[in-house]
Amino acid sequence: HAVSPQEALQILDIPLRELSTQKSYRSKYCPIGSSFSSPEIGTPQCLGEGLEWWCGFYQSIRPTQMGLSLNIDMSSAAFIEPLLVIESIAGERCVFPDIV
Repeated sequence: HAVSPQEALQILDIPLRELSTQKSYRSKYCPIGSSFSSPEIGTPQCLGEGLEWWCGFYQSIRPTQMGLSLNIDMSSAAFIEPLLVIESIAGERCVFPDIV
């Protein structure tokens, strides 16, 4: 079975993704498709309703007239905000400071 150009690019993307998701980086980068997000890239921003967005980056290998090119761009994604159950139920942070 011959490998198509698209399959070849996907094969080249594998080590690129692996570098960002190695065990030592798992706590830092969350992979979503071809993007990687982290609360350590910029400051997470509250979206309300228990959600926040994290900055990240998108990466891919693209064919060009000169050969292959590494494409890296900024991205962002929404994540569930790490809240205590009582904060989540209250809909705000630290509504009950004596309990939390």
